[in-house]
This record gives sequence, structure tokens and C-alpha cells, in this order.
Amino acid sequence: MGSKLKLIIVGLFFFSVIIFLPHSHGRSLSHNCRIMPLRTTNGRTIRVEDFYGKPLIIVFFESTCLACQKELELLKQITGKNVLAISMDTNRQLLEEFLKKKNLPFPVVLYSPQLRKCFGKINRVPTMFFLSPELFITGSSGSPLGKDEITTAVEKTPSCHCNF
Repeated sequence: MGSKLKLIIVGLFFFSVIIFLPHSHGRSLSHNCRIMPLRTTNGRTIRVEDFYGKPLIIVFFESTCLACQKELELLKQITGKNVLAISMDTNRQLLEEFLKKKNLPFPVVLYSPQLRKCFGKINRVPTMFFLSPELFITGSSGSPLGKDEITTAVEKTPSCHCNF
């Protein structure tokens, strides 16, 4: 490989680290987003506020996306956090087959227009949001992350000790 190409690759790597690793937003989810009832694929009703007290990772995924599948497997292995998976799948049957195979230990809900109001338009999957124990968005990533990057993001998710 030419030195110019190596330099471009290294530059792109560092650019992606700066852009895609979680960074501080410090923005709280609105009250409506925290209390909005979310129906899981197994019929339970949950709310984001049910995860209050522990760091929360919200991951948007599609069952046919290989990078998403890898991230979901990594999320199954990381302890000390809560995970909420939001499926962007339009084919419910494919999603159900995927969920039977993967046996995810965290709740999965379907993407909805209400969730778009909370998190904005999701243009790519996997997309993750990292929330503090008080449900402040402290970081996000619009590209696949490895186990170490996810673990670091969770460890660096500060508790803001905010009063609501």
C-alpha cells in the first residue's frame, strides 16, 4: 500500500473515532418520551422510565443487518447496564424468527412515529443512544461499535444527579 493511502486510512479511522464514539449531549428525554407506553414483541408494556437508576443503552436495529446482529450479541455479554432494543424491521415475521433464534435477554419494541419524535429520524442501523441513570442522553453512535467501545461508553456514562 502506498503511504498516501495509509495516511488516508489512518485519518478516516481517527475521524470516525471522534465522530462516532459517544459524546456528551446532556439532553434529557422529554417527559412524554420517558412515560410513553412501549409494547414489547412478547406483549409486555414498558416505559423508558422503567430503566431509571442504571445506565441505559437504546439500540435501533434490523434483524437482517449483520452489523446489528453482532452488536446485539455483544450487548448480551456486557453487564452493569440496561438495554432496550428497538426494531426497525417492517417484516414482522422475519423479526419474530430472528428473535426466536437469538433469545435476547432484553426487551424489544417496534419502531414507531412516537419514537421518532423522541430520538429523531434513524437513518442507519445499528444506531445506539447511551443514557445516564437519570435518563439523560450522554452519547450516541451511528455506526457499529465493538465490545470495548460499548463498555467504555457505558462506564463513561455519568450520573448527572439531576432533579426532574
